[in-house]
Amino acid sequence: MNLILFERDEIGRPLARHDQRAHHIIEVLRCKIGDWIRVGIINGGQGLGQITAIEAHSLSIRIKDTLAIEHTAADNGAIAQELLAIDMLIGLPRPPVIRRLLRDLTSIGVGQIILYGAQRSEKSYYDSRYLQPPAIRAALLEGASQGGVTLLPRVSICRHIEKFLGERRVKLGSSDNKVLLLTTYEALIGKCTPVNFISYLMAHQLPPQGRLLIAVGPERGWELSELQQFKASFFCPVELGGRTLRSENVATAAALLAAQYHNMQHRNP
Repeated sequence: MNLILFERDEIGRPLARHDQRAHHIIEVLRCKIGDWIRVGIINGGQGLGQITAIEAHSLSIRIKDTLAIEHTAADNGAIAQELLAIDMLIGLPRPPVIRRLLRDLTSIGVGQIILYGAQRSEKSYYDSRYLQPPAIRAALLEGASQGGVTLLPRVSICRHIEKFLGERRVKLGSSDNKVLLLTTYEALIGKCTPVNFISYLMAHQLPPQGRLLIAVGPERGWELSELQQFKASFFCPVELGGRTLRSENVATAAALLAAQYHNMQHRNP
């Protein structure tokens, strides 16, 4: 944990010693009474907190300047708080992968994560406990704490990609959206010629208020009919190289590259 996160109604209340955050503060950070730690309010700001008491069953933290924490985006060298204008559309993966994806994409700072049921996704995945709201929130909080941020991306589940594409009605090059299909070279060979993802980012300036939508295939790959649907929806095929990678690695790598490009673009408009 690089940032200890609290719900707003937890401020001023002791943490139980069995709480994972209290365990991290005492056992990992080895904090003592009087020490300062980085704290934040979920979907709010961040600042400093001081350990004021360590009891047998609880841990107390005094927040420095509560008003600043609630209203300040980033203070004391903290990482900028805004979510990136990057949305991830990901074929529903195996349940253990879901947690890692949600965690890592939250650390990177993407704005929205849409998990959809591809034709090759197992229908049993929908019943996974990792897709239950408490599990999703736990993964997001772990990622935010690791990334040192307080804002959580929006997560949604779409069972039918056709419905999603129809509702979005996105078109490449519009003033509102930049969209692209990210998949392996093998999935596209013989069907289309993907462009290098980094080259794509450099060639396509994201317009003000625009968003970048990155579509990643399921672990077992696309069906041809799905590729045709994305093509009809003006997704541009891109690749990260000739090697076949795990879908979770592709999603994380693409999001990180897009995030770096986004940050460079904002620093050097």
